[in-house]
Amino acid sequence: MVMEDKCIIVNQLERSVEISSGAIHTILMTVLGYRSICGKWVLHKLSENQRLARLNIAKKLLETYENCDSRRRTEIITGDETWVYYSTPYRKYKKRSWVRGDEQPANIPRPDFRKPKIMCTIFFSSHGIVL
Repeated sequence: MVMEDKCIIVNQLERSVEISSGAIHTILMTVLGYRSICGKWVLHKLSENQRLARLNIAKKLLETYENCDSRRRTEIITGDETWVYYSTPYRKYKKRSWVRGDEQPANIPRPDFRKPKIMCTIFFSSHGIVL
């Protein structure tokens, strides 16, 4: 059953073969050598030019603040942003799969960019969150 559907959950196996979930875990992990891992988000790949641009910016920042006193370094403010979708079609933990050895988990495509969402942005310094 696991070979046919790697995303099968222990509860389904428990109902099908009528043995306890603990026994199923033992069989899958110890006897058959499976491990249960979450699927992997498919990341946005950066082009070589984008990677070089990020590297150059990071080097400039290091040069700027390398010879400054420690008080000056505390003035650095950085930020991050992410899209938060109003509805998630599934939770990542529900996309767990049973894999053997060096097998990779299934890729999970990111949600459709046209779905309703908001942009969340946070800025922070060495002192904490900056509003």
